[in-house]
Amino acid sequence: MTKLSYLAFEIVRYRGVREPIRIDLTKRSLIPIIGVNESGKTTILHAIFAFDYYNDRLNNGGRQLQDTFDLNDAFGSNDAEVCAEVELPPDVLKDALTKALPEGSRPSLAQVQTSAKRQQWPSRIRLCRDLGSLKYSCPELKSVLKLDPTQQDVVARYLVGQLPYILFFDDFRDSVEDEIPIVKDASGGASGWLAIMDRLFQKSSKGKLSVFTLDPDPR
Repeated sequence: MTKLSYLAFEIVRYRGVREPIRIDLTKRSLIPIIGVNESGKTTILHAIFAFDYYNDRLNNGGRQLQDTFDLNDAFGSNDAEVCAEVELPPDVLKDALTKALPEGSRPSLAQVQTSAKRQQWPSRIRLCRDLGSLKYSCPELKSVLKLDPTQQDVVARYLVGQLPYILFFDDFRDSVEDEIPIVKDASGGASGWLAIMDRLFQKSSKGKLSVFTLDPDPR
C-alpha cells in the first residue's frame, strides 16, 4: 500500500485564529513557527494536534479539544475546524473503502477506477475535522463518490490511521538550554532574533525551509 503523508494543514476559527492559517509541509524538513509571546504559536500546534483523533485523550486529557470556541466571535461560535491536505492515489482510496465500509454501503470500486480514469479524482484531497462534533468530512468523498457524512467520517478515520502520528511536546526543558544568550550589536541593541532565525533557518538551508512568523494581536 502506498505510504500517505501530510502536505499541509489549514486552521479555521480555532480559539484566537481569526483568518484561516495554512501550514505548508511539502518541503519535508524542519518548519519553525516564530512569533512573540501570545501571538498564537501554541494555538497552532494545539490545532494540528487536535486533527488526529488518536490524540483526543492525550495532552492533559485532551486540552487541545477544550475551549475551541472562536475568541473573535462575540457569540463564541464553536465551529472550529482543522483540515489536512493529503495525497490520495485511487489505489489507496479503494483499499480504504474496502476495509473501512461494510460491503453493502460502499460505492462500487469500479466507480473509483472510472473516476480516476476520467481525471475526476484529484491527486490531493482535504480531510477536515469539526472540533465541535469531532467528525471528519471530505469534499471529494462527497462530490465524486456521493458518500454521506457518516461514511465520510468512517473513511477519513481510516485514512488518518494510515498517516504519520502527530506528536506534541509542550515542555523541552530536558533538551534545551535554560538560557540562550543574544549578543548585542554595535549600537548596543539586541541584534535581532529575526536576523538570527533567518540565518539559521533560511540561508543555511538554502531556502528549503518554511518559516511562519506570527504577529501579536494589534489590539
